[in-house]
Amino acid sequence: MARLFSSGFEINNLTSGVEFKTITGSPTINSTIKRSGSFSMRCNPTSSNAYASVTFLTTPASNVYARAYVYIASAPLLNTLIMQFSNAGTLEAGIRLNTDRTLQGVAKGGDVGSPSSALSLD
Repeated sequence: MARLFSSGFEINNLTSGVEFKTITGSPTINSTIKRSGSFSMRCNPTSSNAYASVTFLTTPASNVYARAYVYIASAPLLNTLIMQFSNAGTLEAGIRLNTDRTLQGVAKGGDVGSPSSALSLD
């Protein structure tokens, strides 16, 4: 299987069309908290969304595997979709971070499976 996309925000640029197709809201580049390399993206929205999006096409029968590393400083005030796979803007599947710091798989039909155990802060 060929890799379709990979990013660690290593070019230190949040301009739409550079590393990601679209940057929405006001995410920032962080050089303090990161998994590897020198940078990471920080989303700390208070009243609106903050995210980066990438578009790639696959055939309907294709399997898509995704991985993200998430650092949680505090639980969200509302259940928050942190990863989304969509088709023409319609949610097909995703991962939600709940207010109790659990992760929940979601699909267009509702929740998928059971929530994870609570994630640790910091």
